[in-house]
Amino acid sequence: KANEVLGIRLTTIHNIAFLTRLMQEIRDAIKINRLLEYSRDFLRIFGTEK
Repeated sequence: KANEVLGIRLTTIHNIAFLTRLMQEIRDAIKINRLLEYSRDFLRIFGTEK
C-alpha cells in the first residue's frame, strides 16, 4: 500500500514540474513571437503534428 501512494505522489510531482516548465516555455515563445514554431517542435517531440 505504501508503495502505491509513493508512486502516485512521484507521478504527480513529475507532472506538475513538466506542466510548469511547459507553461514557462509557452510564455517565453509568445514573448518572442515564436509560438507557432514552438508548438510544431513540441508536437514533433511529444505527439503527432496535425
